[in-house]
Amino acid sequence: MRKFAAIAMLMAVCAVALLYQSRRLGLTVDETSHYTAAHMYWLGEDVLLPSDAPPLTRAICGWIPRLLNAPDPRGTAGWKDRDAYMIGAEILDRSNIRARRLLFYTRLPFLIFPLLIVFLLWHWGRQLFGDPIALRVAAFGVLEPTILGHGALINSDVPAAFGALWFAYAAWTYWRTPDSRRLFLMVIATAIAILIKFTLLPLAFACFGLALWKGPRLLAAIAVPAALYLSILAASQFHAEPVPAREIAQFSGAGVPSVALGPVELLARLPWPLQFVRGLICWDRRSTAGSRSTFR
Repeated sequence: MRKFAAIAMLMAVCAVALLYQSRRLGLTVDETSHYTAAHMYWLGEDVLLPSDAPPLTRAICGWIPRLLNAPDPRGTAGWKDRDAYMIGAEILDRSNIRARRLLFYTRLPFLIFPLLIVFLLWHWGRQLFGDPIALRVAAFGVLEPTILGHGALINSDVPAAFGALWFAYAAWTYWRTPDSRRLFLMVIATAIAILIKFTLLPLAFACFGLALWKGPRLLAAIAVPAALYLSILAASQFHAEPVPAREIAQFSGAGVPSVALGPVELLARLPWPLQFVRGLICWDRRSTAGSRSTFR
């Protein structure tokens, strides 16, 4: 029990530090956009552009503004331009207590991700190196500046770090023992990752390739694409339709290789959430242009 008490104490220290920062840190620029998009997601109108984050980032916290009866984004001055940054700033960048309370409570769901990272570092470290080293690795995770600096904010950075770490762990366990249960866990980890950040989309191809390599091949060939596709639909509240021609025409300019255009256009005939497709196009175009805003 002592080893569990030690990791519990470490996570408690991390939680206290993150709670303090959530309460004390001022509003950051990206939080205004994420907040507005999350609120609109839970209002059933995820329509703001650019759609620069996948739906799970919105689903994580958008229920809190609804629960607290926050101001409706559609009633703000920035709504006419559909500018998520302006709308969020209009609601959150106020000196009154209600705005500070709204920001604090909306941040709270994101605190689970740095805590999960610390736990997973410890859990995986135990399997690789034993208890003493695992505890040290978890302590380094608690003290890691990015986790402490970004873990208390409304953004996708630390959640994406957890998604990538969980996928790596799930892929490692599946590689060692490729059975159906571990395949299922790896697919869940992959779905969570790609629904948090667009830059983690290559993990879907890594998951599919690893599943076909290690087997069971027939199950992998059918279950992996179907599970990932359904997870995207479910996270987007099943708001889906065939991709319009104007979006399909943007694929080539968004970095899709010419040899892949045919399969991509064929997939576009399936019902897809348009916000997800537009987000991919936005990310690919920025990535091809070498913009710093690629980190989505």
